[in-house]
Amino acid sequence: MLPFRGRLVFRQYNPSKAHKYGIKVYKLCSTKGFVWSLTVYTGKNIKLPGLDHPGSVVISLMEKLLGSNRLLITDNYYTSIPLAQYLYDRQINLCGTFRRNRVGIPQEILKANLVPRDIIARQKTVLKWPRGM
Repeated sequence: MLPFRGRLVFRQYNPSKAHKYGIKVYKLCSTKGFVWSLTVYTGKNIKLPGLDHPGSVVISLMEKLLGSNRLLITDNYYTSIPLAQYLYDRQINLCGTFRRNRVGIPQEILKANLVPRDIIARQKTVLKWPRGM
């Protein structure tokens, strides 16, 4: 969120942020912090079939890098099973944290009661470890 209090049709309000008003910007950055791609959220984005809004944003930012055999790391807002499969089919690996209520997470992963040093994984899908590790 870029702080901005002026008049814009696509200005966003988020009460949980330090700067409550601003311009929402999606960025794809390298490990060194360089920006590969950037999109300004103007109120409506293209939604790809089979993906949710965050997944469609990721694909729009990654468009030029698809098929380049890279690893993409996302936070819990963007990570989903359909996005992981879409990227995997295009030679991109996805690593990210999940929200527990995200659709498509296998129940055996969600219900696993783990202790420190335990890990449960599913190939090409999900990895889980206990909190505090």
